Amino acid sequence: MAGAAPPVWGDRTAEPASGRRRGARPRSRPQAGPADEGQDHRPRTDSLAPITQPVSKERRRIISAATVILVVYALSRLLGYVRDVVIANTFGTGNRLDDYQVAFRVPDLLFNLLLAGAISSAFIPVLAEHLARNEPERARQIAQRVLNLAMLVLTLGAALLFALAPFFISVTVLGRDYTAQDHELIVSLTRILLLQPIFLGAGGLVIGILTAHQRFYGQAPAPLVYNLAIIVAAVFFAPRFGVSALAWGVVIGAILHLGVQLPSLWRTGWRPRPDFDWHDPGVRKVARLMFPIALGL
Repeated sequence: MAGAAPPVWGDRTAEPASGRRRGARPRSRPQAGPADEGQDHRPRTDSLAPITQPVSKERRRIISAATVILVVYALSRLLGYVRDVVIANTFGTGNRLDDYQVAFRVPDLLFNLLLAGAISSAFIPVLAEHLARNEPERARQIAQRVLNLAMLVLTLGAALLFALAPFFISVTVLGRDYTAQDHELIVSLTRILLLQPIFLGAGGLVIGILTAHQRFYGQAPAPLVYNLAIIVAAVFFAPRFGVSALAWGVVIGAILHLGVQLPSLWRTGWRPRPDFDWHDPGVRKVARLMFPIALGL
């Protein structure tokens, strides 16, 4: 068109090829037609893809851990049933099985009074709180002190009950038809079984430590080997050595319950130290949480 001004580079209104007049409004962006429907015109965000990967990995890890826990729980219940059947078949309904069951009450009372139920309700939450704050060293310190103090209290309690076993058994069987020979056997079995809460209690605390660190595979075999040791003792040794072999099977099972977890405990950074600082605020918090649970038992 004659007399038109030449285009200026950088001037967005200058369009020599279209002949659009200066100052005219720019054409609007064409609307998506039917062929464009369903197409994503947003810019690619490939850089955000890796952000979703840890979530997926975490979800798979949680599902895997939950599966392991369920399987181990089912196997443990099954082995517990097999254990009871084997013991009943080995000893029948005679006095020896009754003596064993009476002897088991005193160690069971010691364990339930101090630790049963308190591990998941008091110990694990305190450790998990410090781990969530990214304070692994503090969590290990509390775990070390609680484990040491619990072992000390359990050992002293077992020693006291060992000395007072005749009195406790006399109170337990009061009013029942037990001979002097039965009483002597029950006292002997009780003193053997008093080793069980020491190792089983330590193993339970280690389970708490591993759970707080989300290490479920290392603790999985613990209840299984405990029941297996009792079954082996009842099948292979009790017919020859009597009910005392069954009591020793319980003790060996408790030792194995603790022992199979030690490699995983070591990998958390835990190292054995003679640390018994009961003034530690974390230790006192665990004790405060455990106290009402112990009273409830």
